[in-house]
Amino acid sequence: MLAARLEADIETVAVTTSIDGRLRLSFCLRTEDGLLRLRSAVATLPPGVSVTAKVSAPRSRDAEYDAQVLAGDPSVLFEVDGKPFISHPPSWVPQSPKTVSQLRADVVAALDARGSTVLEIGCGVGTTTRALAEVAVSVTAIDRERQAIADARLNLAGFGNVDLRVGLAAHAVRKLLSRGARFDRALLHGMRLPFGPEALRFLPALGVKRLVYLAPSAKALDADLEALPGARLTSADVFVQMPGTSHALVRAVVELG
Repeated sequence: MLAARLEADIETVAVTTSIDGRLRLSFCLRTEDGLLRLRSAVATLPPGVSVTAKVSAPRSRDAEYDAQVLAGDPSVLFEVDGKPFISHPPSWVPQSPKTVSQLRADVVAALDARGSTVLEIGCGVGTTTRALAEVAVSVTAIDRERQAIADARLNLAGFGNVDLRVGLAAHAVRKLLSRGARFDRALLHGMRLPFGPEALRFLPALGVKRLVYLAPSAKALDADLEALPGARLTSADVFVQMPGTSHALVRAVVELG
């Protein structure tokens, strides 16, 4: 009903269901005027429904690109392998937790993470971090989004072998190197754009011998492999994130040195 009333303003809308029965409606709107209209419309929503919204192209350079919470509690509870996780916007929520379970089991095996020291870049709310922490000696997990790390601290409470940090990849890697940190393995959660040479060129100096790169963009993966000294791609597989859609990840295993 709400979407029908604002159809002309809406670019996309996603519905996320929490395991406690709550719903979150996430709108991407075409204009800031549409955001104002949506803000006034959500006052009549029933309990258990939350709304977040962002404008795809704000008029002002200073306008917020991140989603704003317009109504309700936007946190989402979900389970992976029977373990609960919480996520608050703008942290990522898996649309299909079953595929997350399959992917992270593959990542742990591909990394050969048991008994190793792992660097994870782009950890999000800690879904894969937890699987790594269950078998690795230690995991240092980094994400640029402060809220994601706050959620990860909740999701990984009780794991004494996990070090969670907020930071951009390039800065975080340089800082770890300056402190003498060493890692056997690395997991990179890629985005549409490459990490870039500044983030990757120090991985061999950190001691990383094998890394797994999860890439939604094959082009970004190619660019980063070009920038990575001594990289040898040993295997690559495609994982469908959402069955019935074209949303897929390339899982690449790379040996260094």
